[in-house]
Amino acid sequence: MITSQTFYDLFSYDEGSIVKKYIWDQQSPDVGFAILKKYPSKILFIPSKNNSSGDDNLVLIKVFLIKEKAAGNVVPVGVSASNVSFYKLENPNIWREEQYDWQDQNAPTKESIEKSKQSTMPIDLVEMNRYTFNLSTNKFKDTDKNKDGIDPKAIIENIYNDHTETVKNTLRNKWFRFKISFYRNTAVLFKYLGTVISKSIKFLGYSLNNDYGIFFVEKFYFTNPNSRDDRNPAELKEEPTVHYEELLKINRPLFLGLTTFIIVLYALKEYFCINFLNIVDFFQRNKEDQIFFISFLLFILIFFNWFLPRLLLKKLNIILKIYRLLTNKKVSI
Repeated sequence: MITSQTFYDLFSYDEGSIVKKYIWDQQSPDVGFAILKKYPSKILFIPSKNNSSGDDNLVLIKVFLIKEKAAGNVVPVGVSASNVSFYKLENPNIWREEQYDWQDQNAPTKESIEKSKQSTMPIDLVEMNRYTFNLSTNKFKDTDKNKDGIDPKAIIENIYNDHTETVKNTLRNKWFRFKISFYRNTAVLFKYLGTVISKSIKFLGYSLNNDYGIFFVEKFYFTNPNSRDDRNPAELKEEPTVHYEELLKINRPLFLGLTTFIIVLYALKEYFCINFLNIVDFFQRNKEDQIFFISFLLFILIFFNWFLPRLLLKKLNIILKIYRLLTNKKVSI
C-alpha cells in the first residue's frame, strides 16, 4: 500500500528549489503531497513582499492520487497549481487583511499587497485526467502524449510552467485568457436566459419538483496544502437535468385563476342575471361570440396551463446542458 511519503519519494524532487513541502498525514484517506515554489522574475505578476523582503505570494503545487477513479492498478493523478499567500497558509485562522499583524516579520506589507493587486494575477490551474500512476510498476504515464514511464518531476514542472505562463506577455497566454473569457461570457449569457425562463415558469404558476440551485457555480480552490480537495475548481458541480415530468403545480396558478374568474362571471350572468361590470356582455352579443368566448377560454386554459410551461421547461433543459458544457469545458494553455 503506497503512502504519501513513498509517493513523494518517487519524485526525487530537488528540495533546494522549493520553499516548503507538505507530506500528507498517513491517517488521511488521501495520498499526496504539496510543495511551495517561488514565482520566476520578469513576469507580469508582482508577488507581495513580507517585512523581511521575502515573497509572500508563492505557487502551491499539489500532486495526489484520485483513488476513487482507479481502474485496477492504474490510478489517475491529480495535479494543481495555485497562487497562495504564505502568511495565510501558515496562519489558517486568518482570512482577511484586517486580521493581519502588520508588525509580524512574515506578514506582507500593505504597500506590496496593493502593488501586487494592480499587476496581472495568475490563473489557478488543475489537471485531473492527464496523468496516471501504475501501483504495480510505480511508473507514471502522460495520457495526452501516450507516453509511459515519464519522469515524475515533469508532472510538477509542467503544471508550474503552465501556471507561470499565465502571467507572461506571450501570445500563448493571451490566447488562453481569450478562450477563458469567451467561455465565461457565453456561459453568463445562457445563465441569464435560463434565469428568465425559470422566472417565466414560476410566473405561470408552476415550480420545479426539486430546488437544484440552478446556475449556482461554486469554486473549490486547491489552497489547502495538507489535504486533497476533491472538487475541480474549473468545473461546475454536476446538476441533474430538469425534465418536464418533474413540473409540479403550486398555489399560484395565475392563468387558471383568471380563466376560472371569467367562467364564474359568465355563470353569474347566465343563471343569476348578475352582469359584473358588463364584462360578459362584451363577449355575449350573439351565438358566434359565445362560441368564440368559450373557445378562447379553453385556449387560454390549455396554452398557459399546460403547453407553454412544458415548452419553456424543455428550453430550460437545453440551456442547462449548454451551460454545463461551457462551464465544464477544459481549456488548455
